[in-house]
Amino acid sequence: MSLRRIYLLSTCVVSNCSAMDNPLEIVFDGGRMPSKSFINIISKQKNDKYVIKRIKQRLPYPMKKVAITIIIPAIVGGLPVKIAPKAFKEMYKKKRRAQMPVRIQFKSVDGIHVQYPKNCSELFADSTTITDIDISGLNPKQEIETTHKMFYRCKRLNSIKFGNFITTNVIDMSEMFKGCKELKSLDLSNFDTSNVINMDSMFSGCITLKDLNVSFFN
Repeated sequence: MSLRRIYLLSTCVVSNCSAMDNPLEIVFDGGRMPSKSFINIISKQKNDKYVIKRIKQRLPYPMKKVAITIIIPAIVGGLPVKIAPKAFKEMYKKKRRAQMPVRIQFKSVDGIHVQYPKNCSELFADSTTITDIDISGLNPKQEIETTHKMFYRCKRLNSIKFGNFITTNVIDMSEMFKGCKELKSLDLSNFDTSNVINMDSMFSGCITLKDLNVSFFN
């Protein structure tokens, strides 16, 4: 398999995209490289931040042998990156075409991490092409309030790397992994659940989940 890389220059909010040190990237693993238009990123500059509002995947043609990785760095065009609520929700939900496996990676830059919303409810919900998520590049000092349906019905998701994901102030984890039927293992040993009051159906429908580490759950 060959790795190929393009930069999403046309989606940037800064004026000189071609000179960016840390552009948004897509890495293709094998197969024919599609056009840039198959990924649509809606973003804007707000309060000196690069805010990613939505990411949508569009397939101009079926690509069964291609796997892609979307790499989101902490700095784009000199601006810190922030993820808006529900940015990845229903990233790709159509069933009629071949579904290209997608990996999501958040990358820290020089000790700076990607900022994410306090409300992580449905952040990746119903994204049926995502197979791997690495959120270890998210801000480890940032606190969130809810992870309700955060990975809800991510039917092909089989790997999540959390890193230092702070859950100290989270009160609702209900349906967080509901419907993740290909998720085989989860390490939640860093989760602080001391303030959680709702865990209803947190792992409902995780029919292949065999390795679950909740050693520090309260």
